[in-house]
Amino acid sequence: MKNIIIACLSLLITFRVSAQSKIDSTEVLSIGGIKQYISIKGADRTKPFLLFLCGGPGSSVMNGAEQFTAKLQQYFVVVQWDQRECGKTLELNKSIQPLTLSLMMEDAYGLVETLLTVAVQGFIQA
Repeated sequence: MKNIIIACLSLLITFRVSAQSKIDSTEVLSIGGIKQYISIKGADRTKPFLLFLCGGPGSSVMNGAEQFTAKLQQYFVVVQWDQRECGKTLELNKSIQPLTLSLMMEDAYGLVETLLTVAVQGFIQA
C-alpha cells in the first residue's frame, strides 16, 4: 500500500503519446463507480505525464492552478484531478461510499491505470 501511495504522489509516466502538439483538454472519467473530473494540459504531447492532486477531499485548486503549473506544462503533460467530494467531481456526483484512505487510494490507482492506457494507446485528443 505504501508503495502505491508513493507511486501515485510522485507519478511520472514515461510513456509518450503519439502526436507532438499542445494539449488542453478536460475529461470526465468513470473511476471507482463515479464520474471524476480531470484537466490535461501541456506544451507538447510527447512529454511524460505528471499527476497533480489539486485538492480534496473538500477543496479544489484547479481553477487557480495555472499560476503554479504553467511552468510544469513546458516539461510535462500536467494532469490535474478533482478527487471525489471536491470541485468539479463533486458537482458531477456525490460519492456513494464514505470517504476512506483505502477508497482514495483505489481511485488514485484507477486514474493511474487509465492514464497509462491512454498514454500507450494515444487516445488524448487536442
